[in-house]
Amino acid sequence: MSRIQDVDDYARKWPQFDDDVVPPLLERYLAARKPPTILDAGCGEGSLVRALVRRKLVSERVLACDASSVRIARLDKPGTAVTAFVDDVEKLENVDTSSIDFFVSSQVIEHVDDERMLHTVARVTRPGGLVYL
Repeated sequence: MSRIQDVDDYARKWPQFDDDVVPPLLERYLAARKPPTILDAGCGEGSLVRALVRRKLVSERVLACDASSVRIARLDKPGTAVTAFVDDVEKLENVDTSSIDFFVSSQVIEHVDDERMLHTVARVTRPGGLVYL
């Protein structure tokens, strides 16, 4: 079984719940500045993305990706410019180099190869951009 099949099987068995939680540090930062492009890498079913939209903490462009097509299919996109797609956070092949102003990834790095993911984070984040892990 491939890694993606494993991820999708897990997602089918263990759906996520929508907790509407934004970590306080992240909320304070985004309330003060609205970066033009935010990426939630490893978004799951989109709980954080929805919470950010509900609180009006997002700006022009929100990207949300997860390794599981099942989780992305369950992501109920809020009424904003959210683009959701399947991608591997160790590669982010669907994200252009230096295109992200604010990179967010919560509860993901412990599931992947740290070094590969951090190399990819550095590639996709704009110079002067911020990373929240």
